[in-house]
Amino acid sequence: MPLTEIQEFNLHVEHRAVERADFDHKVSILFSHFSKQKNASITSEIDESILFWNQIKEKENQYKRYREESEAAKMVCNISNA
Repeated sequence: MPLTEIQEFNLHVEHRAVERADFDHKVSILFSHFSKQKNASITSEIDESILFWNQIKEKENQYKRYREESEAAKMVCNISNA
């Protein structure tokens, strides 16, 4: 009979590595999901900003046309009064 018996230690190293890999995988999935949502949100905000600036440009062009028409009408009135 041997003087000492060798006992196996169950340190759960393998289980810990598997659990950590699963956790890392879940975190990477969540991170990619949130980054896609954030990118979609940013894209949406950019689109809204572009629409807003296009509306402003349209208004500016409209007022420019009104001003030009008003100046042309004044010139016609000045010519007919002379």
